[in-house]
Amino acid sequence: NIGMSPGAGKHVIPIHKRFYVGGADSVRGYSYQMGGPLDDKGNPIGGLSALAFGTELKYALSEKLSLLTFIDLGTAFRNAYPDFSNQLMCGVGAGLRYETPIGTFRLDVGSPLRRRSQDDAVQAYIGFDKKI
Repeated sequence: NIGMSPGAGKHVIPIHKRFYVGGADSVRGYSYQMGGPLDDKGNPIGGLSALAFGTELKYALSEKLSLLTFIDLGTAFRNAYPDFSNQLMCGVGAGLRYETPIGTFRLDVGSPLRRRSQDDAVQAYIGFDKKI
């Protein structure tokens, strides 16, 4: 995933419209929106651009049940385009997938490799992806 805001230099982007990284759908191992720059109080400030990517190695235990390991990388940047001024955050972990007739149940447990004082040692994520 990559996000950019090329016109951001002309306008102030409100904090609720910025790009954030961290959580179940981006960089697992970090809390929701906590995989990027923080203010001096430890709150996420987002960025004008973001980059996040990851990979999973999945092992099928049965037709419906799978185990996986993952590594995710990413961060948000203060500039309108990713410039790699911020170090990429990295999370690693393992997960479980269970296929149901209506979708996939997900359980992931991740840990940040670049842990800051605001980051928990372990994050757990539960989700459900319904079939379309």
